[in-house]
Amino acid sequence: RDGNVDVLVNRGNPFTGSFASLFVGHEGAVDLFSDALVPQEFPLWESTGEINGNAVFFDFDTDGDFDVVSTHNYEPWTVGSSLSWYENIDNVFSERQLIATRETGWDLGNSYVAVGDVTGDGFDDIIWMGPTASLIPGTADGIGMETVLFNVGNQCRPFLADFDLDDDLDILCHNRWYENVNGKGDLSRRAISFPTRRMQPFDYDLDGDIDFVGDGTWLENRRVGDANNDGVFDSADLVAVLSKNTFETGAAATFNEGDWNQDGQFTTQDLVFAFQFGTYLSAPN
Repeated sequence: RDGNVDVLVNRGNPFTGSFASLFVGHEGAVDLFSDALVPQEFPLWESTGEINGNAVFFDFDTDGDFDVVSTHNYEPWTVGSSLSWYENIDNVFSERQLIATRETGWDLGNSYVAVGDVTGDGFDDIIWMGPTASLIPGTADGIGMETVLFNVGNQCRPFLADFDLDDDLDILCHNRWYENVNGKGDLSRRAISFPTRRMQPFDYDLDGDIDFVGDGTWLENRRVGDANNDGVFDSADLVAVLSKNTFETGAAATFNEGDWNQDGQFTTQDLVFAFQFGTYLSAPN
């Protein structure tokens, strides 16, 4: 935490094993990867017989500096994976310390990890995605007990961001996003599923909200019901979509034509879906 940007890189395959390195930025480095200002590399680990899922910075022991938390996926896939951390001791990282494995009763499967304050209590939490999505809450003393959030099925890498701009962290996992309903980590509600896989969060149109980008396409973040894209959901949007004459006809429809739940048609279910968010303006504001 010296005010310079550091980069954590992990890589691996089932033949060569897993590797991770920390590239440390330094004063005056405008371009971290320029030839003139090459950051110093610190190898964090090297292991065989497993593939590193991913690694993230996290103050695991709450001592004011960033440690590293990582998942390790094993061969064969049926073995599952482990969740580990590496302590930052005066900017030198310790040997691997296990947090959880299948042997300790946690069904990690092949998993990926993300870190952020999902529970809204001021402490970063650990989210990992394996066969299930699980949360380990951060506390003043470190971490708490695991809570299973929902079934995932296929492994995917989670991204945390405030997709619906309600001041809490939601989860994006491949082509699915999950709303943090109460701002305290209730992520059981699956909001919308997209046909495009491997999405990542990014403000593509620079309008201040998080869009979804991936596989040669991007999806604009719009308020549900805002068919005319003026930033609000009001009677003008209802007039606009009903004038398209696709309501309950079975015809294909787009978001601008009333398909707000993204099932391909404009039906009563879209109106129910839009109004349940409580953002409809019955009068100008």
